[in-house]
Amino acid sequence: MPYGVWHYDMGSPVIERRLSQMTEGDIVGLPFDSENGTVFKQCAWLTLTCKFPCVLFLDELNRAIKGVEQATFQLADSKAFYGISLHEATRMYIACNIGDQFDVTPMDPAAVSRYAIIDLEPSLEDWLSWAKAECDPCLVEFIRAHEKLLEYVGVFDANTKYPDRRAWGNLDTELRHANLYAEPDERLFLHMSAAMVGFNAGNQFWNFAKNRQNDISAKDILTDWPQTKKRMESFCNTKEKRDAKYVELAHLVSDVASKQVLGKNEVLNLVAFIKEAPPEPAAATFLAVAGVTDNMHAIHPLLKGFLEKLLPGIQKAGEKKSSSEIASSADEDSSEVTPTPTPTPTPTPKKRK
Repeated sequence: MPYGVWHYDMGSPVIERRLSQMTEGDIVGLPFDSENGTVFKQCAWLTLTCKFPCVLFLDELNRAIKGVEQATFQLADSKAFYGISLHEATRMYIACNIGDQFDVTPMDPAAVSRYAIIDLEPSLEDWLSWAKAECDPCLVEFIRAHEKLLEYVGVFDANTKYPDRRAWGNLDTELRHANLYAEPDERLFLHMSAAMVGFNAGNQFWNFAKNRQNDISAKDILTDWPQTKKRMESFCNTKEKRDAKYVELAHLVSDVASKQVLGKNEVLNLVAFIKEAPPEPAAATFLAVAGVTDNMHAIHPLLKGFLEKLLPGIQKAGEKKSSSEIASSADEDSSEVTPTPTPTPTPTPKKRK
């Protein structure tokens, strides 16, 4: 935003500063001599918060030097500093790290009393929602299949690299910049991953990326699920591995079935997948398909008598319909579905008019 220029159609700008990199003068101002004695001239970024409505975000409060921390006290409880008030529509947010693993200064009761404190604990789904829009699908699929590798939890050894949300995001940026997703066999992929998320997580990610081309896709499921199931079971030789794989496959096939109308054989293969998947991934797939009316009309008659088995998974997935509403639409008789591979269509020659 240009200094001194403000239009409401520009939205509310965010002014961000890291308190750990500041001195007291960055907040109260720098001293200048004048006819009336020494005066303090405020920094331009803080002056903007007084002239215009904005969001003021101050990061790393408990990494700041003591003088800077105390300089924020008046901002926190009075929205003012050195006799100047922030704009009445300006909103201020301050962030800090908590936990014994961080080299931070504890906040005393006087500091704590000035803030409404909210503990933020981002979930796996929060990160995946962000990553689907920002990162390569390869990384998204890997984290879905290896949830525990998103963020290391445990004792941190000194000078040892561990995976975390920021590290995965940075790694994705560098891999895309070096075009290594297109060449996962390159050892640079491994070295870069190990350096940024640790060797254990980096090595697993490298192997995943190398084998991803030979792995199961949504097209495989919708084209020939029985054959795809055999291939899955050949490398998922335990129930735990199969259940985890079903979760991954449910996400893949749901992404496709929730966005496009399926053909007849694709519907048959999808229904077979739903019937053979564990309750939760089966329910998640059913709910995703329900968003496309044509697909829902096609699969519903083929799931007669099976919907009741999906009720616990549907309820756990957040379905708002009552059990009676869903159960009443299901027939007690089950129907067997034998999916067939989707045939390759034979092109029909066009006739000239």
